Amino acid sequence: MKQLMLFPLLITLAFNSLLFGQIQEDSLFRGQDSIDLPLLPENVKLYQVENQEIKRIALVCPGNLDISMMESEMISRMVAKGTQVYLLQSGDRVVADQNNSSRVRFAVEAETISSVLEVVRMEYKIQPISIIGFYQDVSSVFDVLVQSEEIQQAIVVEGFPQIKPAFLARIQCDVYGYYSGQNKNVMQRLSYLKRYMQANRKTFKTYIFEEADFGFMNQGSPLDTNFPEDSPRRELIDLLVGHLSDF
Repeated sequence: MKQLMLFPLLITLAFNSLLFGQIQEDSLFRGQDSIDLPLLPENVKLYQVENQEIKRIALVCPGNLDISMMESEMISRMVAKGTQVYLLQSGDRVVADQNNSSRVRFAVEAETISSVLEVVRMEYKIQPISIIGFYQDVSSVFDVLVQSEEIQQAIVVEGFPQIKPAFLARIQCDVYGYYSGQNKNVMQRLSYLKRYMQANRKTFKTYIFEEADFGFMNQGSPLDTNFPEDSPRRELIDLLVGHLSDF
């Protein structure tokens, strides 16, 4: 009789054990699915390396440059050489005066760059990371350089950070700058930047396009087949692609 009374109890215990085990398993899988992985911001476009090993990561902050030109003339060549590219596109706004209005792109925020770095850190733990900033995005690039250890090198084009010794002293990677030589304001600010970078014993190597004026990267259509091969813009793109390939 006791055995008969124990039988339903054993059945209940076995069922509860299986049910509890299933609950634990379901909870485990739900926990895996609900891990808060960082996501790329909406204004970031990823250009993936395919059919070969990813050799390096590059974050590109294009400033006010034409995106189609960046894709056709520079990014496609970088990807072909094993560089996985994250293009951080900033938004734009309409600026109007009494005579006309124009749409102006504003700078990528340092927080956006940092969020992309977080994604890269989660996915590619051993890849060398470079960052390239153009024009007004250079300031945000430097804001990230002073607080990030993930970036191994920075390349800046025609732009400047805060030129303050205490700020520049916190930079943690090598910096390479490309500037036009025909603009006196650019040359003056560059001399100050070089002086303070050297005073803080930071690596800052520059390349000057002696015959180019400020904004030379925006000159010419990306589809203009007559665009001269020896132009400063074409030379700069060749240098940037080669620089990353050697890194």
